[in-house]
Formats: sequence, structure tokens, C-alpha cells
Amino acid sequence: MPDYYEIIQNPMDLSAMMTKIDLHKYTTVQQFQHDIELICCNALEYNPDRDPQGLYQYLILLITVILKILYVALTWQS
Repeated sequence: MPDYYEIIQNPMDLSAMMTKIDLHKYTTVQQFQHDIELICCNALEYNPDRDPQGLYQYLILLITVILKILYVALTWQS
């Protein structure tokens, strides 16, 4: 995806979120939620011509994975 950074102004990915979790960068739920929304918005912006149903399924899967990562991270830190 050589043009990704030309199209997406504020990139975010699961690896960056995991790093933020590990470094305790999220101080509010809103900050965490913002990054989830950013991943979803970036996917929609970068893939505007994709089948909406397929993209919707991808986003549901992505959110499920993120929530599982959050659960593991929070239970690991306890």
C-alpha cells in the first residue's frame, strides 16, 4: 500500500495500540475508543470502493479483536 500515507493523515493500527497499552498511554476510555474509531475510519477512507457489507464484516471482526486484546491486557496488568 504505497499510497496509504498519502491518503490517511492519522494512521493507527493494532500494533500501535498494543504499544500504547503496554506503556500505559491510555489514561481514559475515550482515548482508547478514539483509536478504535480511527482504525475504522481509516479503513473506510482508504477503501471507499469496497463492498460495504464486506467492509462492515471486517470492522466487526476488527472491533472484536481489539476488545479481546484489551481484555487480555487489562487482566494481565491486574
